[in-house]
Amino acid sequence: MFNPEVIASRKRRASDAAASSNPPLLHQGKGEEEEHAEHEREFLSAAQTILDRPELLDVAFVCQDGTKVRANRTILASGSEFFSKLLYGDMKESTMDTIPLPTARAGSLQLVINYLHGRRLRWEPGVRWDEMVELYSLAAQYQVDSLCQRIARRVPMLGSARDFGDLLNAAIPRQAEEVVKEAVKVMNKVLAFDSTSFKGWSKESIKCCLEKVRFHPNVTETMIAEAVLSAAPNIGSSTVRREDSLGPSVVRDSTPDDSQRSQNPVVLGAPTPPSCSEGTDDHDARTDGSLSRTELRELFERYINLAFVDPPFVKTRIEALQIVRPEVLSAVYKVQSICLSRGLSAKSLFTIPSRSLRPRVSFPPVTEAENAICSAYSDVLVPVFVGPGSEVKVHNFRGVSTAC
Repeated sequence: MFNPEVIASRKRRASDAAASSNPPLLHQGKGEEEEHAEHEREFLSAAQTILDRPELLDVAFVCQDGTKVRANRTILASGSEFFSKLLYGDMKESTMDTIPLPTARAGSLQLVINYLHGRRLRWEPGVRWDEMVELYSLAAQYQVDSLCQRIARRVPMLGSARDFGDLLNAAIPRQAEEVVKEAVKVMNKVLAFDSTSFKGWSKESIKCCLEKVRFHPNVTETMIAEAVLSAAPNIGSSTVRREDSLGPSVVRDSTPDDSQRSQNPVVLGAPTPPSCSEGTDDHDARTDGSLSRTELRELFERYINLAFVDPPFVKTRIEALQIVRPEVLSAVYKVQSICLSRGLSAKSLFTIPSRSLRPRVSFPPVTEAENAICSAYSDVLVPVFVGPGSEVKVHNFRGVSTAC
């Protein structure tokens, strides 16, 4: 006679054995999407271990210092069009097990390879922008676009002028244009500019900022001139100031009345400092990050609206340091003298927010192409506000109106 309990026990054992030998397609309580996600995680985890398995690393790259960086061909080719063509195209490297990359630094290349092999990209707390920009340039060269985007997304985290300077100092020489564009976009929004903002900046970084960034309306040209000087602290300490030997400059009377105004343009005594190239130490070799005298001269003559800089600052900080050529100083003083004698107030002239206007007002004294005094200074154009919040135009004394 059959025992029902024995029969039930045998059925349970048979069912358990079948379940262990044929697992269900879906675990109880899990949906199909969860299963797919779990499978992807398992695959990624397996791929991340490839770099730890020498038998799977079938290509080596020799870097600039001779260091070899090893990788898996298939993984590299699947994540980069550059490596796909290099390793599986018709290039000679496709048949090589060891490939020279003489311009690549081993550390940066290893980070790119780690990224392509699925390793997480972690930023160390003290990472410098020159290291990140070098990594960006290498990723751009190897067409690893997602890595470039990861680096570019760190730019909005910057806030101080020093941070932006470090970024531009690294990005501009490496032609990391997307990083520079992102930096300009962020600076337009958050840069709190003051008279020391350019300290530590290179000449090219300062030029980029002066040409592309739209400053807050309270930033005057005098503040910008002072900030440029802050990038060359050694110039002031190496130059003997002799203000008593310098020629007279503009007298700062803000609004002379009609009886005091001359019918002819008033040009006060022209400055007569020694030539910038005579008897001065040029400091062209920049060993401490400070701008050289030649770099300062280029910035002041070609990128700063010197006519809008306070005359006392021009005399005591620019003329006294013998940065700008005498003929350029004469043109600057001429414009300032005529503008003030014709009734333009000093408050208006020296607080024109030229770098926050649309279109941008460009009024430097020297033309970049010809290295000569520009026509705006030789013809003496007087800046005039057309209306609140609108562009600035200039009028010369022949009655012709021209946009700056």
